[in-house]
Amino acid sequence: MDWGYNMNLFKEIETLGFNTRQFEDTICVTTPQTFASGDPVSFYILRQHEQLILDDYGVNLHSLELSLPNPGQSKKIISNILSKFDNKIEFNGYNFFRRAEVFEKTDALAEFLSLFSYLTNYKPKTTVEINRDLILEDIFSYLKKNHDEVTYDYHINGISGSEYVFDFLADDVLLDFTSSHHSATGSLLRKIHDVHNLVQSDYKFEVVIDDRNNKKSIQEAKILSSVAKVVPLSNIQTAA
Repeated sequence: MDWGYNMNLFKEIETLGFNTRQFEDTICVTTPQTFASGDPVSFYILRQHEQLILDDYGVNLHSLELSLPNPGQSKKIISNILSKFDNKIEFNGYNFFRRAEVFEKTDALAEFLSLFSYLTNYKPKTTVEINRDLILEDIFSYLKKNHDEVTYDYHINGISGSEYVFDFLADDVLLDFTSSHHSATGSLLRKIHDVHNLVQSDYKFEVVIDDRNNKKSIQEAKILSSVAKVVPLSNIQTAA
């Protein structure tokens, strides 16, 4: 055990403004980041030979669950967030874990803090909003399997000059998720027509329709199929 190194690391972390406590060969770190539940972010740093182990032992998952109206979705939210991060953090369904060489300590700390910044700023949403986010994650996973490049929230102007946001641009396909309500169909038709009429527009259009109300979705899908390929949400979720 290198007590000198541990003490230096202890002081280095304290200079970042974090609360630290040392227990034998382990440093407990509490950051100013706070979940909506009121709980602060905490994790532990342990040195093993020439490596550092960062582990939160599940405390932050619990804090996130307390911050969400639907706690059962927390693990899926975390997994989907991590899939977009270019880092070495592991999540086993309970705790966040990062093993690093001593010289990587700055990168490892930055990765942990970036992730927890995202999670603590994840605002509690209604069940409907969370369901939409999770549906978009399923669609994203599906698109990644079938396209080389996938972009969230793609902004584009129509021939009228109006700016529109499509949920995804997947290669040359503009894709939106929509409910099976007639008002949503009307808005989407206008959006697609306006963008489709652009000079030199080579985009293809695809719509994923919520088919949980099967009768209504069939009616609206018939209308939308005149301007776009229409895919039932249930097909996407099965394939994702």
